[in-house]
Amino acid sequence: MGNKDEWGPWTDHDLSGCPVTNGFIVQIEIKDTRDVVTVGIAYLGRDYSAELWDKLDKACVDILQKTGRRLGILRYRIKKPKGMEELLEMRAEKKDLVGV
Repeated sequence: MGNKDEWGPWTDHDLSGCPVTNGFIVQIEIKDTRDVVTVGIAYLGRDYSAELWDKLDKACVDILQKTGRRLGILRYRIKKPKGMEELLEMRAEKKDLVGV
């Protein structure tokens, strides 16, 4: 069993609202109006909210429709908290035992 935090795979974002619930840590790749792409980490619900993400998406959709420029969150990935892998493994082992 691992004891390090792990990141999930990168997922392309389609500007259809926040796909992650508050309470998760996400790494986002975001493109600003100067076409600069930066990567940041945010704790949803504390540093950044799902509601703010939704508002950003709506603004970026408007810009995309008016100018053809794709701005905002390009892709994201979710951090698996310490212990999550262990819990998933324990759950799998329990299912195996129930089937015996």
